[in-house]
Amino acid sequence: MISEQQADGVLWLRLNQPEVRNALSVKMREALIDAFIRARDNETIRAVVLTTSGPDFCAGGDIRTMGSLTTQKARERMAAVSEAAMMIAMYPKPVIAGVRGHAAGAGVSLALLADYIVASEDAVFTFSFMKLALGPDWGLTETLPRRVGASTAKRLLLFAERIDAAAALRMRLIDHKTSTEGFYEELAGHALTAASIPLKAYASVKAQFDNSTQLDAALQTESELQTYRFVSDEHKRAFEKLKLK
Repeated sequence: MISEQQADGVLWLRLNQPEVRNALSVKMREALIDAFIRARDNETIRAVVLTTSGPDFCAGGDIRTMGSLTTQKARERMAAVSEAAMMIAMYPKPVIAGVRGHAAGAGVSLALLADYIVASEDAVFTFSFMKLALGPDWGLTETLPRRVGASTAKRLLLFAERIDAAAALRMRLIDHKTSTEGFYEELAGHALTAASIPLKAYASVKAQFDNSTQLDAALQTESELQTYRFVSDEHKRAFEKLKLK
């Protein structure tokens, strides 16, 4: 589900279900929450890298669980999403997302919860929510405009755009682009730099950019709207259409 390796003060969390392109299933969300809780309380961990063991970062929400959600199940799903998102975004130590291959839908949202994003030149970011007649979640309505601006964020979401790493860097969606071959080496370098930061000073600076109130409000709004979207006829039709492809 998620593989863990600790070295030189860095905890490497690798999404490890390549057969489903690391889709965010219930078990994957639970594993993320558990890993970040344990890392938070471990004084030997000074930074976390969230990346992948396979060729793709994350395909977003697990489509196998969509199309037939009840209102109650949708609410439970979104409550778990909000818990995981806040856990990662408010984590008191540096978090780096390492994106290679495809990041789609909630996979993009997951990466944007990190403090710093490194992507390989073969990375592709797809804002695929509209393809399933869904809205953004995992706090994307807060994190995306912060990085790229409100008008660009709206365009990316409304038109389900797909951008490569070069475009992502130009619009400041990511912080650093690497070669595909040197991806893990450069990612490790950024991780070691993050692990060397004085943690109390880091926490002080992060507090000055604290967006927890805005993120919590965004997550609440997303949860309400997404619960409605999951049980809508539009979503069910889009789901069935996608299944036929």
